Amino acid sequence: MNTKGLKHGDITAWATKVLHDGLEAVINSKASRRTPYFILVIIKDGYHGPPVSNRGHDVKTVDMSAQKVVTNRFVIMDKAPSIPMIGSSLWRIDNKIGEVRCIYILPPDRPMIAGFTVEQESETVGKCAKGMPILYGAN
Repeated sequence: MNTKGLKHGDITAWATKVLHDGLEAVINSKASRRTPYFILVIIKDGYHGPPVSNRGHDVKTVDMSAQKVVTNRFVIMDKAPSIPMIGSSLWRIDNKIGEVRCIYILPPDRPMIAGFTVEQESETVGKCAKGMPILYGAN
């Protein structure tokens, strides 16, 4: 994505649409499920798909393997995780009553789109994080 000339609202609108489209696809695929469940959406940076190859087909593709990209990973869970993760959102789905409820949305702790200045947004994330416990994970 060329970020030159884009404003914060442009990227927010795009990311929201991508998230909602992904959630809708997962919810529709689980429409027959009668018990409530959770969808944990994890924001990941970097390309996580297979290498792109045309293999002689007349199909135009774009190789994103060397590009800076952001993807959403959807994890279906029977129970909510006990500790919220930065860079994730949690959704409770109840197909029986037709309810989709957002439990939380936590932004990543660092900018993920290269070339886009997010100084103000980073300050906002920092202020919102005051008082949260510090959790250490193995990388």
